[in-house]
Amino acid sequence: SWSKWFEGAAHGLTNRHDINAIAVPDGSTGEVYLSFAANRVQLPGISDWVMGQDVVYYDGASYSLYLDGSDLGLTTVSEKIDSLEVVATDDPQCEAYVLLSLQGNGRVNGLGNVRGEDILALCLQQSGADTQYEWLTIIRGADEGMKPNTTIALSWSGVDSSPLYFLTRSTFNVDGVVGGHSTVYSFDLPAETFDGPHWRAADHGLRQKVDSLDINGSLTDH
Repeated sequence: SWSKWFEGAAHGLTNRHDINAIAVPDGSTGEVYLSFAANRVQLPGISDWVMGQDVVYYDGASYSLYLDGSDLGLTTVSEKIDSLEVVATDDPQCEAYVLLSLQGNGRVNGLGNVRGEDILALCLQQSGADTQYEWLTIIRGADEGMKPNTTIALSWSGVDSSPLYFLTRSTFNVDGVVGGHSTVYSFDLPAETFDGPHWRAADHGLRQKVDSLDINGSLTDH
């Protein structure tokens, strides 16, 4: 069954704040990380514009800038963040591991050219307006057989052997894994193989396109 977990209007968001990507900490009762589809928006408690390349953190009461996309080299429309995961870590060198994907092609400081189907992973050393980080890896989607700009949402538990779950912009057909949009697929990181579909929004009454994803706990195949 469906239930409403976060009501944007009750937390200062309007129809200008179209959520483009979401990450929910395990066990959260209100904390959430967000990126927005608009080129720029204003948020309660943040004096500067929040750009589509930024990530904000909401602690259940107030918003703050979590990741400044310009520090990563993200400035153009195609470089807006449309997929996001934030994973807590015990690593003293990292506040968190952050995974993200872009709306389209772009150029990222320290990695060079990236595409909308790529998944980028970084060690976040300092959050906020002066974002400091170290790149950990990049999964080149085209090398795995994915079409351009395929990835629009992702979720990962942070355990090395756990699958990386994702949504696609349209139909998906790689290595015999076939399905449409608003469908959850997975990528086995060690084996570099795809699996699914695991879940289809349409099977549960949601006909609109789904563009954000976070999985807490296990996902039972349907």
